[in-house]
Amino acid sequence: MTETSVPAQAVSETDRHIARTIIAWLWATLSAVAVVVWAPAGQRFEWLTLAIGGTILCAFMLQLGTAQRDGFISRLSYSIVGGSILIALVELVAFLVE
Repeated sequence: MTETSVPAQAVSETDRHIARTIIAWLWATLSAVAVVVWAPAGQRFEWLTLAIGGTILCAFMLQLGTAQRDGFISRLSYSIVGGSILIALVELVAFLVE
């Protein structure tokens, strides 16, 4: 009896998708930290909106770069929602510290 295994290409594609999602989340976190550090207090909301927009564009470009149709919507959703949650958490921490 032969052992059924996952092809090496399928595993590497999954790893690439996870890496691209993490890159989008890292972009979101770094842009939120930059907004908290450098944006004036009265204009922070506008800059956070721009950070979310940049996260959406970054996630879209990263997921389009895979050139794989299967699971595109779910990968894009994970990237955008996760990035938005991270931006909100950074802002919450900044609000509680101030």
